[in-house]
Amino acid sequence: MKIKYLITASFVAASLVQAQAQNLLQNYSFEQPGTVKINTGFNAVPGWFSYSVANDTWGPSVTASDSGLNAPGSEACIDGVSDAYFMASDQVAASQTTSYVIQGGETAYVSFWSKNEWTTPSSWWPYLTGDISVAVYAGNPDGVISYQQIAIPPGSGSHTAMGDWNQYTFSVALPSSDAGQNLGIYLFNDSLNVDSAEGVANSWIDVDDVYLGLTPSVVPEPSTLALLALGGLGLAAIRRRQA
Repeated sequence: MKIKYLITASFVAASLVQAQAQNLLQNYSFEQPGTVKINTGFNAVPGWFSYSVANDTWGPSVTASDSGLNAPGSEACIDGVSDAYFMASDQVAASQTTSYVIQGGETAYVSFWSKNEWTTPSSWWPYLTGDISVAVYAGNPDGVISYQQIAIPPGSGSHTAMGDWNQYTFSVALPSSDAGQNLGIYLFNDSLNVDSAEGVANSWIDVDDVYLGLTPSVVPEPSTLALLALGGLGLAAIRRRQA
């Protein structure tokens, strides 16, 4: 009987953690295909496709000059061994339309990790921040619900490993007018449009572990999990006394 209640309490704690991190995105940490570096965009990346912000087109016809996936193991990633990277002058986004159909009245939550990877020395580097723009959309990238520009600060490293990883989060109210359409997201390096300094076109920014869901992506810290476990033990003790 003791073991039964302990297992039940542990299962409840695990369920609470999982309920807070139901990611609607496929390949959210850019681990697939997990072979070599891809620098021509995101059409060869499972779950994602390329969207040209400058030309408002998407799909197989959109290519990049140097945006895509870093080779497995070439970067110190947040999750796994690969991440996405974006060159400012490409103006090419990584886009994904999820299978989730908007009901209207929900709140979507977005989080991702990002850093400045590289900027050409003696021009833009290391004096300005970069900018990642993230759009949450309905149906396709034309149907933008929310558009966020987020500054990605320079770090203290060399130009080959310039910035530090930081997490960015925001929420988006999904309007009833978009009900019936699929929820989607795209991300790209927007530094070319935000800053006009010389060399900004040669800005590369990394992104990893992108989250899009209907619940916050915050997973309880170990201390919180410990409290849940203690609560479970207390529940087991109470029921044991009642038996």
